Amino acid sequence: MEPRTKIGEAQVQEAFVEHLRFKIGEKYGPNFPYAYGAFNGSQDRKYADYFAGVNARNILIEFKEFKSEISSETRKPLRKKLCNSISDENLENSLNAHFISWRVDDPNGNRLRLRIDTYLPTVCPLFDRHFDGGKEKWIQHFLDGFLDLEVGVSNEEFEVYINELSRIAGDAGEGNASFYGVHLTFDPEVGLDLEIFSKVSDLIEFSNDMSANKPTVSMNEEPSPDDEGPKPYRGFSM
Repeated sequence: MEPRTKIGEAQVQEAFVEHLRFKIGEKYGPNFPYAYGAFNGSQDRKYADYFAGVNARNILIEFKEFKSEISSETRKPLRKKLCNSISDENLENSLNAHFISWRVDDPNGNRLRLRIDTYLPTVCPLFDRHFDGGKEKWIQHFLDGFLDLEVGVSNEEFEVYINELSRIAGDAGEGNASFYGVHLTFDPEVGLDLEIFSKVSDLIEFSNDMSANKPTVSMNEEPSPDDEGPKPYRGFSM
């Protein structure tokens, strides 16, 4: 049964964003950095509605308010091209990084509950293409897997996949697709520090730089008496 009250797709996407923010804070603390992109226009047509990158793991999410609205993907010519032309190299990347989410009915009230599944196995049957790998889950379980590095793809795999989606869209050039979003880090002096990126290569470079600059402490190293306590880590880990 579908939910009784229509609230709009945008609020489904915002519910995912809030779940993600809460899960990151719960697992890593409120100042942990990540990257995100809320797409519209050509970026939405090429990729999805939303992107998130945490701990050098990356995912794309398409949102629908109701599961029955997944059929509207047939109106997007690039989705048919993706289903029919996904390369063998990128099939596994897609199954691990590209998802679709919708809300389901709450029989006991009006709670906003989300389900999520892999994109290709869910959408491509609309175009008479079938892929194994459907993994429908509640959003909480999905995000636990994402933050435990069990869901999503590495920076390098994600860059390859984004470049293929860009190629499918017919973009000129190879290997450096336009891809807009924001790096969110924490600065002790100014609070949130937001840096815009416009290329997938910029995203990957930022994430790799954060990983390379992660502070390390020897297990045999004695703490300095000047240390006042743990310092916030402002980078990604691999």
